[in-house]
Amino acid sequence: MSVKKVAHFTNIAPHYREALWYKILSDESHQYHFFFGRKSASGIKSIDFDKKKWRSIKTRLHHLKNVRLLGRLIFQIGVLNRVLFKEWDAVILLGDMNVFSSWLSMFILKIKKTPVLSWGHGMYGDERGLKKVFRVLFHKTADFNLVYGHWAKKQLLISGIKEEKIDVIYNSLDYQESRELRDEVISEKYYQKTGIFKNEDPVLIFVGRLTPQKNIGKLLQSVKELTASRTSVNTIIVGDGSEKAFLEREAAGMDNVHFFGACYDEVTLAKLIANADLCVSPGNVGLTAIHSLSYGTPVCTHDNFTKQMPEFEAIKEGKTGCFFDWEKENIAFTINKWLDEHHDRKMIRNACYDMIDRYYNPNNQVAILNSTIDKLLA
Repeated sequence: MSVKKVAHFTNIAPHYREALWYKILSDESHQYHFFFGRKSASGIKSIDFDKKKWRSIKTRLHHLKNVRLLGRLIFQIGVLNRVLFKEWDAVILLGDMNVFSSWLSMFILKIKKTPVLSWGHGMYGDERGLKKVFRVLFHKTADFNLVYGHWAKKQLLISGIKEEKIDVIYNSLDYQESRELRDEVISEKYYQKTGIFKNEDPVLIFVGRLTPQKNIGKLLQSVKELTASRTSVNTIIVGDGSEKAFLEREAAGMDNVHFFGACYDEVTLAKLIANADLCVSPGNVGLTAIHSLSYGTPVCTHDNFTKQMPEFEAIKEGKTGCFFDWEKENIAFTINKWLDEHHDRKMIRNACYDMIDRYYNPNNQVAILNSTIDKLLA
């Protein structure tokens, strides 16, 4: 049986997808080619393709140029000629209706009878008007839709897309690295030994970019409420961003809050996460949830799933974390309840590990991807 050639067109090559991209490109049952823009407008760090491990597969990495149209639309220069004049067994397009070149590519591929897969967020459930009409049309036009979570799949089903045209592919970080670090980074009284905190109170952690969408100010307010109610907690905020100066002013005088700053060393991040008691992400949680669960630390975030990123599904109430009420914003109450009721740290760690081991890893994602393509081509 000949190896199937698959083209994957996406917007950028973000560093957090490095393990997944390498796993896909190293797969011998299919020959994948990646086409992507060189730089991210949002400042997200890119994969370093100069590393030695990429040498043997670098010929299947291709650059495109992303051009913005009318503010929100993107046209990728270099896509159409690869779709028109190259033959592929299947093509994967970024599941984003704002990429105008993807619409044109999809219609060309339909004429050529080449199967098209959309890979993205699908639908959130809060779409209205023309936005909803075009998003549904985009996903109906694709031969198959790969979405990050079951919530998105449910929204596509509600919109009239057939179940046999949808599958959940989850999301992941560097699974192999986190597996190897899991046990060795756990250290009794880590935060006291490092001098970050001088007491043994429970530690809350946030890891990520300090942007308005993450609502870290609400975490600080919750810590103030907990302190006022005589519940002592420490809070460490790991990251940098546009909100940092504002947050530091908000935390002035709070001895139990520590700003660690940006950190790109995975061993250090693993130690900070693994030895905390609860990761709190008041805004949309995203891959912060996967990062935290990978090192055995449960996650707290809000319960308005139309405003969430798909990784919220890795949080199972009472097992791998908890949800606070979006409308009541009862973050302090929810944190206090979790800390009061969940004392078996080993059991919680194992539940977090199990979630990552089962679903949120590149091995599972590649298996789902290959199976989907094989079914389309059967």
